[in-house]
Amino acid sequence: MRPDGFLPDSEAGTIDQAPPASQPIKLTWLFVLLAAAGLGLAGWKVLGASPDGWLHDLDAGADAADASGKPMFVLYTADWCPPCRELKRNVLSDPRIDVFLRQNYVRVKMDLTDRRGPNARTASEYGITGIPTVILYDHRGVEIDRVTGGGALTQWLWAQSAY
Repeated sequence: MRPDGFLPDSEAGTIDQAPPASQPIKLTWLFVLLAAAGLGLAGWKVLGASPDGWLHDLDAGADAADASGKPMFVLYTADWCPPCRELKRNVLSDPRIDVFLRQNYVRVKMDLTDRRGPNARTASEYGITGIPTVILYDHRGVEIDRVTGGGALTQWLWAQSAY
């Protein structure tokens, strides 16, 4: 005896539904779209860049600076840092600052949200003791300036972008 809802094979095609074969096709397309989106995002990560144009890898930044002849602007920041969030919200989001940085620097953002991640080790190697911190390097990788602290960095950015 079959449980309720189970139809004999001879009646399987009589239900008013799409044939079972169309379900896998829809799921396949959904899977393909999700995979493509995931690969696109992974590609940004592999290349070291994000959709907003910031690189997230020092080596990629150094290569881009060398190729372009532009100095490198390396920002050490973290989501848990109130001055970093304020800097992002009130300064880096300003179109004048954004244009200034895009035109004059190769921009690298080192996210220290994971205090034990690889970027934290890199920050330690470069003597980062507080955030937000910006280190400027010439296109050959020689440090030319360093600014630490939200207020100091805000003043520095506004002063630099005024020219």
